[in-house]
Amino acid sequence: MKKVYVLFILFAFLTFPVFAQFSKYIVGFKDKAGTPFSLNNPSAFLSLKAIERRKKQNIAIDETDLPITPRYIDSIRLAGNVTILDNSKWLNQVCIQTNDVAALAKINSFPFVITSQPVMKPVGLQ
Repeated sequence: MKKVYVLFILFAFLTFPVFAQFSKYIVGFKDKAGTPFSLNNPSAFLSLKAIERRKKQNIAIDETDLPITPRYIDSIRLAGNVTILDNSKWLNQVCIQTNDVAALAKINSFPFVITSQPVMKPVGLQ
């Protein structure tokens, strides 16, 4: 019983720094409402090569191809001490970095945000 207790304490101590604080988050958006782009004009957001490839392979251009609504990105950027690291128009989300708890709370209060999840580092990587 004593060994189990010691192993539990040791495991908790070694993994604590990994879970102690997050600085990177994935922020997902509800929709692409208010986007200045239109499916009727795909050349405004897709390259000619991408459009031709889609025609050749019979792949329709749909809402997932639209860029993330710029006002959503601007709102995230202006929420506080936040850096946008990357974005995915197909997943309709951005990856941000922040240690600003107030900024994260503000981001979560936006009506167009559906989720913000911390990005965890694999154990052993610092």
